[in-house]
Amino acid sequence: MRPLDPFSLAARQRELDRGLTARFPALLQRKRQRLLLSPHAFLRGSAPLFYEILAARPDLAAGPPGEGFIAGDMHLENVGAFPVDKDRTVFDLNDFDDASIGPLSLDLLRLSTSVLLAGRTFQCDGAASIALAERMIAAYQRGFAGGAAPPLPPRIAEMLGRAVGRSRHELLDGRAPRGPGGKRRFERGERYLDLPPD
Repeated sequence: MRPLDPFSLAARQRELDRGLTARFPALLQRKRQRLLLSPHAFLRGSAPLFYEILAARPDLAAGPPGEGFIAGDMHLENVGAFPVDKDRTVFDLNDFDDASIGPLSLDLLRLSTSVLLAGRTFQCDGAASIALAERMIAAYQRGFAGGAAPPLPPRIAEMLGRAVGRSRHELLDGRAPRGPGGKRRFERGERYLDLPPD
C-alpha cells in the first residue's frame, strides 16, 4: 500500500477549495492563509479531504463498530463553553454544520488526530501528545458508556467560569457594540467578507 503523499494531498485540498470558493476569490485567499498556520489548522479546514482519504484507504478508518450521530468535522476548535439555559453552562460541541449519521469511530479518529496535531501548539513533545490523545479516547469511551465525566482540566474550568460570568449583554456588546446614537452594529472583523454585487 502506497504511503500518503503530503504534496498531493495539499494540491487536492487546493483543488477542493478553488471549487468551493469560485464565486468568492477573497475567501480562497483567506482560507489558504488559515490552512498554512499549522498542521492542526490544515486538519481543521480540510474535512472533505479527510473523508476522501478514508474512502481511498479504509484501513485508516478501522475502529470499533457502531453508528450514530457524529459531528463530522470533529476537532478541538469545534467545542467550547456556552450556556444552555439560565442556570447551566456547558463545555460541549458547538459546530454542527457537518453533522450526520455515520460510524462513531470517525469522530474519534478525527478528534484524536486533532489532539495529536494541536499538541505542537500546546508545546507538548510526542509522548505528551500521545498521552493527551489516550486520555481523550478513554474519556470519550467512558462518556459513551454512560460513565462519569473526568474532572475538568484547569483551562477548561477557567473557560467555563468566564462563560458563566458573562451576561448576554456582554456577549452582545462584544459582537455588536453600541455606536453613535446608541444603535448596535456588528463589528466587521476577519470573519466577514463583502458579498459580490450579484
